[in-house]
Amino acid sequence: MKLFDTQTLASMPKDQLVQRLLAMQEQLRLLATQQYGRRSEKQTDDPTGDLFNEAEELDALEQEAQTEQQDAPATEEITYTRTKQNPAGRKPLPEHLPREVIEHDIPEADKVCACGETKQRIDAETSERLEFIPAKLYVERHVRHQYACPCCEEQGVQTAEKPPAILPKSNAGAGLLAYTLTSKFQDSLPLARQSAILARHDIDIPRNTLARWHIQASERVQPLIERFEAAMRTSPVILIDETRLQVNKEPDKAASSQSYMWVRRGL
Repeated sequence: MKLFDTQTLASMPKDQLVQRLLAMQEQLRLLATQQYGRRSEKQTDDPTGDLFNEAEELDALEQEAQTEQQDAPATEEITYTRTKQNPAGRKPLPEHLPREVIEHDIPEADKVCACGETKQRIDAETSERLEFIPAKLYVERHVRHQYACPCCEEQGVQTAEKPPAILPKSNAGAGLLAYTLTSKFQDSLPLARQSAILARHDIDIPRNTLARWHIQASERVQPLIERFEAAMRTSPVILIDETRLQVNKEPDKAASSQSYMWVRRGL
């Protein structure tokens, strides 16, 4: 493309100047695509490159040409706006977390001044650290007291009622079930790793046992899921997200095939 100096461009008619600037802009775009674009995007001839944006670009270039003065200097003044950066420093810890106050005092001998007067407390410096209490396992022992009449045996032995459980014939508590389900489906922690974590606490729960707990728990909460389904269908808008995943040993499907999980939410 033939280049022109500043005086030649200033003497050109407005329509020719717009066409010349548009052609130069298109050439720069093609050169940038060839240099930095992906291999599939490096095209030398693109007759429809800006077909749908042609009117907008012509209008924008024409407005720029109208605002420029004929005797504009050769140098161009470049202005920019400084973006506001995030404030430096550590973010404060959330206020909803419980606080454990630990006070630190100076030794009693240092509370007496060199002049013999007792020092008075005037202020205190406060700093915070974020701590973590690891999850712990404990055994919830239920003792059901039994009663019987010492004089007769008409009513027999009466035993206190057993508290309800999600899995009546299992020794898994509700908290343990919630932990394993959340770790599996929310944190993507496989059952084999969960079994290994429990083994560090000397708890032997095989992977197949965890899988059976999950199946049984899903059957128990099915009425609640149906209530969620009914409430969601009353929403004016339902959002759906599709996530691809791989399921091992899925019937009639290869191990490398993709399965899909749909998560829905009502507004």
